[in-house]
Amino acid sequence: MVFLKNQFINILLIISLKLQKWLKYLRKILILILLIFLLSFGFTEEINDQNSTFENQNKFDILNLYNFQTNILAKIPIIFNYDIFDIFNKFDIKSNNQNIIYPKRVVDIEIIKAIGNCKLGQICEQIYVRETNYCSQFCVIAAKKIYAVDYDLDHAWLLNQKENNIVVWNRDINKKINYSDIPEGAILGIITKNNNQIINQFKLDTKKYTHVVLFIGKIDGVESIISLEEDGANIFPIKEYLYENELVEIILPKR
Repeated sequence: MVFLKNQFINILLIISLKLQKWLKYLRKILILILLIFLLSFGFTEEINDQNSTFENQNKFDILNLYNFQTNILAKIPIIFNYDIFDIFNKFDIKSNNQNIIYPKRVVDIEIIKAIGNCKLGQICEQIYVRETNYCSQFCVIAAKKIYAVDYDLDHAWLLNQKENNIVVWNRDINKKINYSDIPEGAILGIITKNNNQIINQFKLDTKKYTHVVLFIGKIDGVESIISLEEDGANIFPIKEYLYENELVEIILPKR
């Protein structure tokens, strides 16, 4: 009886493990089915609403096509705020950039928090915090202190051209990337709210962005960055920060 009982328990464990695996796939399939249903519902509704318009037209012009598609896509809930197909096909930094350094912390979390909350004009952990125009200098020095890595220093928009700074991801070239896949210690090129105005002021076509931040991985369980703002250094959750700003490039050191 004991043997049969143990066998029965083992069978239940195997079935449980199998179910956990298939539930992951089932969740993705259900999301796809829901998305297809929403698109189909929107398509049918738009056809009914616009039948009278299309009947009087000989051609389905480009403007109508654009408006037609836009109205359908607007019906998709905000839960689909990422490309659903990225769960099957996303950009992997490490597999595409194997001959570079992936920084690791050499200080404890309290030192990182001290640097990340250091206000304008203060010196924290031997780092002097200057105004936001010195964001690239701050990121390079902070990366050296927190990760013991050496980035080449230049203006924010020129960091990607320095010999020891390697662009491992670019929004115009690579697929979308998840926040959790960004390597710790990476410097991120950012388009801020005032970025376009600054670029127009300098009239430099090569300037893709004018601000950089340092990605510091999980702080209190949340993926975060340090950004030099008008009041000094600040720690922001990366998801919240990139909701208002746009990620353009990810840079890592060669050595």
